[in-house]
Amino acid sequence: MENLQKGDKKLLNAWAFYDWANSVYTLTIASSIFPLFYGFIYPNKDEFSKTWSLERQFKPNMDLATRKNLCLGWENAVNRTLTNK
Repeated sequence: MENLQKGDKKLLNAWAFYDWANSVYTLTIASSIFPLFYGFIYPNKDEFSKTWSLERQFKPNMDLATRKNLCLGWENAVNRTLTNK
């Protein structure tokens, strides 16, 4: 088996085809199987709307300064990861 280096054209093409195939699979399931499934479970939209309601709403307890500080730390960590530093 050939060892491919990062950035090799064969490796990039392989990942592109893998990603394409995976996207097609997801699109097929989401656009053809799920509507049939949910149409079988909820034959009319009134029954469907009864089961989907807002039970609770998310309200953050964290103050704005703490949230900004944590987001800045997260952005720094992502940047260090992407630049390999």
